[in-house]
Amino acid sequence: MEEVASSSEELNPKSKREFWASHIQAWEQSGLSQVAYCRKNDLKMHRWWYWRKRISTPLATDVTFVPLKFSSSHPSGSIISVNTPNGYRIEIDNGFDFSKLRQLITTIRGL
Repeated sequence: MEEVASSSEELNPKSKREFWASHIQAWEQSGLSQVAYCRKNDLKMHRWWYWRKRISTPLATDVTFVPLKFSSSHPSGSIISVNTPNGYRIEIDNGFDFSKLRQLITTIRGL
């Protein structure tokens, strides 16, 4: 069995998710009860339940970009608002570099 890190205290959000996902996978292969696995690996049960539920909800990985047509009738400085399902709101004005939008969405998804 692959060795799993023992603490997630100092990890960034993506690393924490990977930390807990690896523990959940190791638990599934261990044959131990959840309580026994957590005791053996010095994991707090409340964190176990939180991350087990969070990881069971898949991340949204399908991003679809839809081409937008802008007419010249919009005044300069017009704002486009994008509301994400996880509650973030992105406001883009006419001068925004749209090539950066994918990077922005990917960054927000990782939060």
